[in-house]
Amino acid sequence: MINPVAQGYGIQTIPQTTKSAPQGAETRLGAGGDKVTISEEARAMSAAASDRSSEGLGLLQNEMPLLNADELENLTEDVSGRITALLLENDIPTSPPAELYVDSAGAVRVKGNHPNKERIEQALAEDEELSNDFRQVSAQTSIQEAGKRHTEFARAYEIDPDAAVARFASLFDDIPDDPYTMTIGGEASAGNG
Repeated sequence: MINPVAQGYGIQTIPQTTKSAPQGAETRLGAGGDKVTISEEARAMSAAASDRSSEGLGLLQNEMPLLNADELENLTEDVSGRITALLLENDIPTSPPAELYVDSAGAVRVKGNHPNKERIEQALAEDEELSNDFRQVSAQTSIQEAGKRHTEFARAYEIDPDAAVARFASLFDDIPDDPYTMTIGGEASAGNG
């Protein structure tokens, strides 16, 4: 009784059809012998998306208007100053510096074992507008950094696909990037970390 069912799971061949590639299309042979045809239109769309990515990936405009580099820099400076002012208003020392990030639940947190960690996190949790602005800086910076990495990969891929995949292998793994961090206090400035 089991044999007829088991025989149904054998290797089955799929009939191959042959279609001619459109004029101007590029055909590449993959490692397993598979052929991939990329049309001129698809290559142009990929190049256009790559060119836009560092200036604001217009793809997410409906959900969150993307800022250009100058707007993001201004917002980052504004948020940093407002956080510093909030800490001083609440008698929370800005020394030693505190490194802020957004956790997986969306809360603004202090990285590591800072002596004023709880007080800083509480002050930020109570200022919803400032916390939202910090989350926006974090998200926008992450999007712009991802756009830059994609552009670098796309350009390298056009030259040598195998070398580009090897060089940018981290883009394809499941390990999340380090979250954006902003340092408040001391002489450090905002950055990824």
